[in-house]
Amino acid sequence: MRPDGRRAHYPRRLAAVALAGLLWLTGCAPTSTSSTSSSNAPTTSASASASVPAGLASFYSQRLTWTPCGQGHECATASVPLDYADPTGPTLTLNLKRIKATQTPRAGTLFANPGGPGVGTDAGDWFDRTGLEQYDLVTWDPRGTGTNPVVCADAAATDQYLATDFSPDDPAEENALSNAEKFFADSCLAHTSREHLEHVSTAENARDLDILRAAVGDEKLTFYGASYGTLLGALYADLFPGRVARIVLDSPVDVTGAEAVKQSAAMEASLRSFAAWCASEGQCGWGSDADGVTRALQTWLTSLDAAPLAVNDRVLTQSLAALGVTAFLYPGRTGWPGLRDAITAATHGNPTLLLTAADTLDGRRPDGTYSSQLAAGSAILCADRPHPTTKEALATWKTAQAQAPVLGYLAGPDLLCTAWPTPQRPWTTPHATTAPPILVVGATGDPATPYAWAQTTAATLATARLLTYDGQGHVSYGRSDCVDQAVRDYLHDGTIPDAALCR
Repeated sequence: MRPDGRRAHYPRRLAAVALAGLLWLTGCAPTSTSSTSSSNAPTTSASASASVPAGLASFYSQRLTWTPCGQGHECATASVPLDYADPTGPTLTLNLKRIKATQTPRAGTLFANPGGPGVGTDAGDWFDRTGLEQYDLVTWDPRGTGTNPVVCADAAATDQYLATDFSPDDPAEENALSNAEKFFADSCLAHTSREHLEHVSTAENARDLDILRAAVGDEKLTFYGASYGTLLGALYADLFPGRVARIVLDSPVDVTGAEAVKQSAAMEASLRSFAAWCASEGQCGWGSDADGVTRALQTWLTSLDAAPLAVNDRVLTQSLAALGVTAFLYPGRTGWPGLRDAITAATHGNPTLLLTAADTLDGRRPDGTYSSQLAAGSAILCADRPHPTTKEALATWKTAQAQAPVLGYLAGPDLLCTAWPTPQRPWTTPHATTAPPILVVGATGDPATPYAWAQTTAATLATARLLTYDGQGHVSYGRSDCVDQAVRDYLHDGTIPDAALCR
């Protein structure tokens, strides 16, 4: 999932955001009608069973004050250290939002993260609680968002930055892209302290999550993470295996940090599935088969490089159009009619739908301002891993193009982290060797987090079990009664599904 959906373990302009924020593409949220049987709940306690890390007693002993904050929610704040190596130093305040359990006996707290990175409580009620009403549902603003945001360029400058050609065709365009990336990276340092930028990694967010677990009074963590949220859950299980009750990792990202180009291939496969539908169902007049439709789309997208389309005071560039296309691929088949309509409208002079879709992945609001996705997500992704050299980034892009000639090319090289102003870090692959069983869910037709990443995650985490959803779309919970029931049974009593396949 992007903050905007790119970089680090994801190609430059493809998103890794979960379903939250993309529901407008289909007009509805995922629903489920599955029933759930009652069962034993995870143990909860006002004091954690595991010892408190040195120097952090004051953070672990805090208790939250919940106050009503509208629409059936309660809100609270918690304090965490900015730098875990200096717990007596500056602190961060994290916002939390809760929907209280409505059934008894109460099962404890279910923490949920929709991905991003850089997405927090402003994602709205994206998680379907049906069958899980015995849990308090808690979401929170990860560090870098909410009350402690990473701030980069202003809205106008961000618009200009995102209008950059992210798929350079010659050395001059490569240089222009490098300059644009350096401008954006430097703007983050100019508007956010260096110390803050150095401490927004996923590992630090995982440590925050353990403090939040203690602050709500739970002895062990119950967690659902989608897309990027799966890395957060995997790192938590690696850092705190003895404090895991149940963890669901839905549509995993690449936990090894070594499989970046696979996302381009998965997105390209989804584009071709759309093209086949478009041709065989007579839904469009762009070709008689998948190859013909794909070529027609590639030709049209290529034409935007030299002749972008005006949208009021903005333009739909080739890069923004490609990002808009990927947004419609996220929901799977349910997004295909919208993609057909958006491309048809754009080719007839009205590119608003495609630009709006791109804006959704970039976190651009209708009033022209931006959410935390782009700034915080960029900082988190570049904090998590080594920064590639320009030569390495271009080589990876070349490999992606070989696997995905259309969207791999248009994703462009990952040059932002190359220009990032804070020190790079080595990648840490989580293994969670002694954690309880972890449920991993992956869809065979996921365009944003390829099924191969789910397989890798299940193989890398020592106690993980893989549930495969044979279907299209990003994030499987909410798409299949079979998946929904398996997730709910696991969250209630730790049951790993007998069948490893849902259709």
